[in-house]
Amino acid sequence: MQLTLLGSAVLFWRAALRPGRATGAALLAILGAWMQMGLLGALLTFAPEPLYAIHATAPLAWGFSPLADQQLGGLLMWVPAGLPYVALGAWVARQEWRTLAGRPT
Repeated sequence: MQLTLLGSAVLFWRAALRPGRATGAALLAILGAWMQMGLLGALLTFAPEPLYAIHATAPLAWGFSPLADQQLGGLLMWVPAGLPYVALGAWVARQEWRTLAGRPT
């Protein structure tokens, strides 16, 4: 499972950041990926009860309740994990602005 997730991520970022790409399409892809990850993180953070029964006991070993563990995971997925999307989206936009201004990238 982890290899398929890594593989799909590599393919996504290669397509979004490849030279000669359509900048608007790349920015929309980055925005779409960021939005779906942020929405899932928000859902996990604000869910009133744990959503995954399989994780009912593992957090107890770390001193967390299953709900607190899910909320922490959702918050991490929602906020800090979104920062690379913002940074790379800004980089793609900057490259396009430099191209439009006639400066080399």
